[in-house]
Amino acid sequence: ATLHRIAEQLVKRKPRTREGFLRLLAVLNDLRKVGGEVRTYQWNALADFAGKGFRVSTVEDWGAALGVYKDMLEEWHARRKREAWLAAKREAAGTTGDDPKNGRGDGEDGADIGSPDIITYNTLLSVAARTGDEGALTRAIRLLSPHPGGPEKMPPADALTLLSLIPHYTALGTPEQGAEVLRGVIALGKPLQIDAFNAVMWAYARNRQVDVAADVYAALRAHQAQPHGEAWKLTVPTWDQNPILSLPGLAMAPWLMPDEITYSLLIQQFCYDGRLNDALQAFRDMVTPPAGFAPSMTIFRAIFVGFARHAGDPNRLRSVSSLEEERARAERAIAWNLATLEQLFASFIKLEWDASPTSLVLYWILMGYAKATGNDWTRLLQVWETLEGKFG
Repeated sequence: ATLHRIAEQLVKRKPRTREGFLRLLAVLNDLRKVGGEVRTYQWNALADFAGKGFRVSTVEDWGAALGVYKDMLEEWHARRKREAWLAAKREAAGTTGDDPKNGRGDGEDGADIGSPDIITYNTLLSVAARTGDEGALTRAIRLLSPHPGGPEKMPPADALTLLSLIPHYTALGTPEQGAEVLRGVIALGKPLQIDAFNAVMWAYARNRQVDVAADVYAALRAHQAQPHGEAWKLTVPTWDQNPILSLPGLAMAPWLMPDEITYSLLIQQFCYDGRLNDALQAFRDMVTPPAGFAPSMTIFRAIFVGFARHAGDPNRLRSVSSLEEERARAERAIAWNLATLEQLFASFIKLEWDASPTSLVLYWILMGYAKATGNDWTRLLQVWETLEGKFG
């Protein structure tokens, strides 16, 4: 019972890390050594830990998750054989499965303990999709159908099964397939959660179609203000041309609203694309009611990356790019100017943070200032001293 409680606490731990995987693995191994039974949710969590030890999963991570699944099947089949033998023995002795003397008086079928469920296969599919490897994803999809060693009757796919595919389509550069996933979820009769919208919005934004995501964002904001009916269509008059908003049968539940990820993904992509005004408007939306989310290091990092990419360098010679490209660069440089950077950096310094910025955040702050000042080393030193004074 103690080991099960420890395992339960480890299962709840977020984010998934390598250290968490090793700890949970050790506890479950100890549980097996003393004759305990590893539950299905514990196996699923172990596979999830194995596949998500880093932000981006690798084929090796997929292999680790698949290894957990194979161990799960091996133990499950061994338990089924043992339970079948015990059942035959009880039948010969004239006892029932609910007889307290047989050691299982709760009516539970021991053969089902530790059996794969749809969460098992969704976890494997999610890990495979995150690798961006076609072979891993194909293997994971095949596991959804009857296969050697798997259950005779496979659990039916659910909405999460479909949504697990979207990161793969994002990596492939085919966001329209992500929209088709939403069509499939709608066909299942399931209400679309905000994470489903976020996933497909990111698929389009990441693949140079951020305006598609921006229209969905505008619709979600309008729906939050008027959560009943389809008033959001008045805010986005071109909704019927949007591949997400025009999906047949699309309905927004009254409780649906943008979450912190919605704002973050849009701000990050706007900054990357050089659309500072759009990014700052989304930032204002994020931190003011009715949203009221706190600013995050992720948002400020995106802003400083934007300055590093788009700020004008007074010492830079004209490039040999086309006149149109040069004009676009100049327009971005006007927006991403030193005065604006100074204001945003001052806001960053004034905020109370729970933790110090990572080395990557510090790098982008300095790179942003380097671009905006034309490598003014005096100003860069002042910025560094300000950071040291704030964070130590």
